[in-house]
Parts: sequence; C-alpha cells; structure tokens
Amino acid sequence: AAPPAATPPPPTPTPTPGEHNHDHDTPLIPTADNTARTLINALDKGYIKAAILDVFVEEPLPPNNALWTHPGVTVSPHISALTRAQDVPNLVLDNYERYVDCINKEEKDNAALAQKLKYVVDWN
Repeated sequence: AAPPAATPPPPTPTPTPGEHNHDHDTPLIPTADNTARTLINALDKGYIKAAILDVFVEEPLPPNNALWTHPGVTVSPHISALTRAQDVPNLVLDNYERYVDCINKEEKDNAALAQKLKYVVDWN
C-alpha cells in the first residue's frame, strides 16, 4: 500500500510590523523599535556583554532611543568605510611595528601609543 500523502501545513499569516510572538516575547519581524528593545533585553539579561552599533534603519538615531543611554551600548557615528582584505595584513604589520617602536623607546603610556598608532579609537 502507498504511504499517505503528506499534507502541507496551513500558511502562516504574515505578521504586522511590530507584532510580537508572545510565546517567546520576541518580535516576529525586526522593526527598528523592536530590534532595539530585543538588544537591550539581551544586554540586561546578560546574554551579551556589549554592543557597538554603527548603522540604523533611521539615521540619525532618534534622541529618545534607549540605545543612546544604555551602559552596554556604544553608538558610533556612521563613518565606517570599506575594508579590503588585502589591505589588512599591511595595516596590522605597520601598527605592530609602531607599537614595538613605542615599547622599545619606553613610550608605554596610552597617550604616546595613541599618537603613534593608526586608526586608534578612544572609547572613553
């Protein structure tokens, strides 16, 4: 006897932007507000330690967005650029040589290193 034919499940309705999956307390689709709330929830619960964010659906990020004030979030200005893989080894080597030069000259403080190294970001 032939096996019974499989019946596909009924189609799942497309969620409305902002609609939540209440079984899991996570958004079904990523709207900007829901993504921010989900990220903050993950930070608050310790699922992730920190987030460094550069690109947002709405730019600039609204002043009242909780991402601005959360202690685990760093919002960088949208100034990143394309990094070509073939450029990375030379940049790392150049910065390493600059670092070793500082250490050899006893210039071990952060201010001296920041002046010598390329592309230093001060997160303070």
